[in-house]
Amino acid sequence: MEILITQITKLYPLKLARFTLIIQLVSCCFFSSSALEANETVLSSINTYDLTYTVKIDGLSLETKRTLVHLENGQYAETSDTKNILGKITEKCLFGISNNGKVKPQKYTKQQDILLKNKHYEVQAYNWDDKKLSLSVNGKEGQMDIQPGYFDTLSLNQQLRLDLNVAGKELTYNVIRKGKLTKYRYQLIGHEILETTQGSFNSLRIERIDENGNKKTRLWFATDWDNVILKLEKLGTDSKITMILNQGNLNGIPILPLKN
Repeated sequence: MEILITQITKLYPLKLARFTLIIQLVSCCFFSSSALEANETVLSSINTYDLTYTVKIDGLSLETKRTLVHLENGQYAETSDTKNILGKITEKCLFGISNNGKVKPQKYTKQQDILLKNKHYEVQAYNWDDKKLSLSVNGKEGQMDIQPGYFDTLSLNQQLRLDLNVAGKELTYNVIRKGKLTKYRYQLIGHEILETTQGSFNSLRIERIDENGNKKTRLWFATDWDNVILKLEKLGTDSKITMILNQGNLNGIPILPLKN
């Protein structure tokens, strides 16, 4: 076992760290609290899905699976599993959607177990009556005041799907991650035909506004398929990370490309 760990360390001196980075990217680049234009029509429900993504980090490949189900009590549950031979990260969230199209998270958990990395376990429990969030990060517990428009990294994916139908040119969100509140800003670039190995898709591209200007994050959403994410691309000074939809179902219907 020690020989195997030594070999993996030599083979992937930077990729172990980047494996953790892509998990954080896949999660947290899916944003936080938004501002919609007034008097717009919004949705109070979303389509469920079962999606599989291929992620590449400078030659290192891994797989991410995301499932969203609608529960009998009206709430939604999402699970995200990302893994390869180096480890696994599992995230789960429970949330509802109000009549005015606002996602309301109820609970979020994250369990991370990666070779040669510290294990990470996080729990967020939302009490909207008292406007309090109970936190536990690697055994350290605490509380945070919350207000409408606060999200965990998974429930934010769903708010974004709703917001893209009615939002203006810029989106601003707040997300709670590792016990801290972080703000992200995104700009809507426009509609594009995205070419993939599965075929062509109608898409909407957005980009993260980087205040420092040394990184670029782009996302493409499938406008014909209820704004599920088709592709994510993150460019840094010495790295390129991509995540692209391999296959999926929306409400049990296979997600298919445009016909030629």
